[in-house]
Amino acid sequence: MSAPVLHRDNPAKDPLVGNAKVTRADWLNAALAVLKSDGVESVNISELASKMSVSRSSFYWYFKDHTDLLNALLEERLAMVPRYLVAFTGTEPTEDEIQAFAAYARDVTEASASA
Repeated sequence: MSAPVLHRDNPAKDPLVGNAKVTRADWLNAALAVLKSDGVESVNISELASKMSVSRSSFYWYFKDHTDLLNALLEERLAMVPRYLVAFTGTEPTEDEIQAFAAYARDVTEASASA
């Protein structure tokens, strides 16, 4: 994976002691990068923290667990679905179609996370 996604006030300072600024978006971006390159099974909280040079505990400020992280990624992507459907089909999807697709995608994600 590429260099850490964080910006530090003092890069020499120990990341476990403080001064590393990590956001929810940083966690999502790091997880998405691993998801794209290695698959859902490789999205590991400890490994993501290590790659970003932060404490694993910072994860829990934003997410309650691994499944919550995957659901957040899913929700982020689902927000883009209507735009893609319009581009693909040329028509606006109905709210029922969007909700049905979202429910299906959540079920698939939850099944993957619990496997």
